[in-house]
Amino acid sequence: MSNTKTSGETKFRTFLDFYLKRRRLFEVIISLLLGLAFILINVYVITIEGARLRLGETVQTIAILETTSILTILALLPLVLRFDQYWPINRAGLPWNILAHAGFSVVFSVLHVGGMLLLRHLIFNSIGQFYDFGDWQREWLFEYLKDIRTYILILAVIYLYRSALARLRGDVKLVDADQPTADGSDRILVKKLGKEYILDLQSIEWLEAAGNYVNLHLAGQVYPLRTTMGEIQQRLKPDSFIRIHRSYMVNLKQLDHIENTGNGGARLSLTQGDILPVSRRYLGTLRESINSTKL
Repeated sequence: MSNTKTSGETKFRTFLDFYLKRRRLFEVIISLLLGLAFILINVYVITIEGARLRLGETVQTIAILETTSILTILALLPLVLRFDQYWPINRAGLPWNILAHAGFSVVFSVLHVGGMLLLRHLIFNSIGQFYDFGDWQREWLFEYLKDIRTYILILAVIYLYRSALARLRGDVKLVDADQPTADGSDRILVKKLGKEYILDLQSIEWLEAAGNYVNLHLAGQVYPLRTTMGEIQQRLKPDSFIRIHRSYMVNLKQLDHIENTGNGGARLSLTQGDILPVSRRYLGTLRESINSTKL
């Protein structure tokens, strides 16, 4: 029984490592498969409903309408992810980040409607048919009511996926966490999925508070650590890491540039492309550290 359990855990770790190394590719494939599933389901449901109501639309027309809509949504996913990178929905960003997403849902809808109309005109023209969107104001309002639900669903799936992936990776636990390591040690020992790993503190790119956890970001991986930002800050060298927000800390060697947001805060871009918020409380200290530190 024990050997079977160990074998199962080993296979799971092997698969998880394989998935994480090719995570972006798998995410694209999964998104395309989900899009295809939505297209098939919608075409089937609308065809059956149309026949029942005697609407007279052909399966070909329904397929074109649904395919152009789903393809445009898939094309907009990177833009949604990028916007969420600027305005993440978390406790630190409430309520302004939610309002930002509400406003961006209008942009999302305009781009979705515009993109699918362009595709529909191209496709229908190529087969010698005419496509009429109808009354713009009425139809766009109808589309927006659908799009805002789609936008909320996309965000929900994104955050549930991130949470599930973090749980599958396993919690990171510091060994001898009560012993400070900011006295010169550049490494930290963590336990994950029954194994012990040595992490180089200097390789941690940034840290993010997430409820009862602090997510350690490095080399495209996220290590959820059950601790507080204050506790982990005591284990990091103050001349290497700096607090930029009550929910964020960053490695000074990872800084690229700062962009003012106009409300007293700023956005910090890191060398690997991540973008983090900087609150007014920590902006002055961050600028002083940048001026006094040789990057």
